[in-house]
Amino acid sequence: PNLKILSMNANSVTGKLNLIKCYVETYRPDLVCICETKISATFDDNELLGNEFTLWRNDRAQGAGGVLIAMRNNISAKVIESYSGPGESVTIKLQIHDKIVFNVVTFYRPPSEYELDNLKDIIDLYSAANSSILLGDFNLPDIEWASDIPHVKPMSHRKSLHQRALDIIMEADLAQLVSGPTHRLGNTLDLVLINRSLLDELNVICNILNRISDHNMILVDVYVQVFSSHTG
Repeated sequence: PNLKILSMNANSVTGKLNLIKCYVETYRPDLVCICETKISATFDDNELLGNEFTLWRNDRAQGAGGVLIAMRNNISAKVIESYSGPGESVTIKLQIHDKIVFNVVTFYRPPSEYELDNLKDIIDLYSAANSSILLGDFNLPDIEWASDIPHVKPMSHRKSLHQRALDIIMEADLAQLVSGPTHRLGNTLDLVLINRSLLDELNVICNILNRISDHNMILVDVYVQVFSSHTG
């Protein structure tokens, strides 16, 4: 793959530093996207993966929640810019092969947050450019993604919330690429959303891996589609 991304809800990185390093050594990702980092400003970047990676973080003030993206320093892609967005999110804009530019966004939606403003804001902000991959824990257990047409499960106790979230995702013309359970209770909470138009340029394959917490990790392989090499 041209880019390999390891996405996880760690439920605190501080107690799992050796485990995270072990998985990074095993899967050799270029990017590591983590939700629920649960770290504060006193946590030094090098504590996580050493000096082989550069980190972009959005810590929650009280040391709960929080997201980060870590990028291996020797990959061919380069970061054009980075920023924190609505809610708990962090974004890097990557250029790969000197031709493809797209955002990688890590997003965490707390389960207690019943409003969907942050989800709508983050999707509106990044899907408008038609060039984003959004990864993270969206905490939407009642959406059935494995069917041909995603839908809210009939037994949902929060149908309106989940239907609104699904509408936001569908109206933005985003494809959701994780089809199996990612949580110990059997729900698909950890999603990979991508602009359908970006799929003309990127081939993205997702695999569900071991659990790192009560969540499974997701390995995302991104392949740049073949371009014509003819010159005029």
